[in-house]
Amino acid sequence: MGNFTVVEVEINMDYLWCDDADTNWSELRKKHLPKEKLDKQVVCKGRVVQNDELKYSLRSVEKYMPWVNNIYIVSACKMPKWLNVNHPKIKIISGKSVEQRLLWVEVLMKLSL
Repeated sequence: MGNFTVVEVEINMDYLWCDDADTNWSELRKKHLPKEKLDKQVVCKGRVVQNDELKYSLRSVEKYMPWVNNIYIVSACKMPKWLNVNHPKIKIISGKSVEQRLLWVEVLMKLSL
């Protein structure tokens, strides 16, 4: 066997999270989507309905991926009540900041694909 070099790498998790029950987010999405994307298939509530996927995914990360350093949750919505936003690994990136508005247009477009 040859010599191996161990390289330490930081692993982070990124989530794009939205909740269509948040009327502010829903209006923001409709405002920024091009008119041709505003058909029933693109804006249907089933695409962004809450089924607690974020909760179960975070539980899986905690249980099976303890080496993850940071968990970034990018959202323009209110965070779910169950989420511990003070957890040392969780970083909330709000889509409401001025610097991120252009990024949000791109994110909203990707959600419409």
